[in-house]
Amino acid sequence: MAVKADEYIRIDRTLQLGAEPETGHNRWHPDIKPVAEVDPGQVIGMETRDAFDGQ
Repeated sequence: MAVKADEYIRIDRTLQLGAEPETGHNRWHPDIKPVAEVDPGQVIGMETRDAFDGQ
């Protein structure tokens, strides 16, 4: 699910991560592909989950 850098990365806060696993990760690894690429100076917005996954 790649997005353009001028887009906003959204999650559905009514769902837990298990229901949409493509929207989260718990580590950095070279085999995990980025969802966006940005140039210096560009701004990207993204929503994140809290540590309790909405519980």
